[in-house]
Amino acid sequence: VKQDDSTNHTASYHCCGYQMIEAHSGNPCEDCGIFVDLTVTIDTGASITLRDTDGDGYYEISNADELYAFAALVNSGNTGINGKLTANITINENVLTENGTLNEDAVSSFRTWSPIGMSFDMSYTGIFDGNDKTISGLYSTDCGLFHVIEKGSEVRDLGLIDSYFGGDWQ
Repeated sequence: VKQDDSTNHTASYHCCGYQMIEAHSGNPCEDCGIFVDLTVTIDTGASITLRDTDGDGYYEISNADELYAFAALVNSGNTGINGKLTANITINENVLTENGTLNEDAVSSFRTWSPIGMSFDMSYTGIFDGNDKTISGLYSTDCGLFHVIEKGSEVRDLGLIDSYFGGDWQ
């Protein structure tokens, strides 16, 4: 079990029916060769498990909670895990108005996004495959979908729509 005190996320790793040690996370199991299931508590308080169901080395992300779980896992130290979208994901609706500005009237109802790779100490080092899917309705007053990405990492084949990223980044 790994605890990140700055985000209050707890991650645990399971494979072959046993809880595994931290060093095993994000790597294939030495006994069975499959990638370890990763479980984390997200912003809603839900416990979400990410899986590599087809053994290709990518954790499948099919909904908003799984996307938040992926971010929480990276931001708690699993910076090299790979993710792949398997569906279009909508976080919030109508984040932007018709003229492309932030929908100020709805901000209090938006689920806030904390970027993947929140700091230079937790910069993302894996591959994020958008799989030609979209993420819609991200709302962040910080950065973007990602904050810090290491050289050699990849973010590919991904569309972001109806999303707002604030902050003073120039």
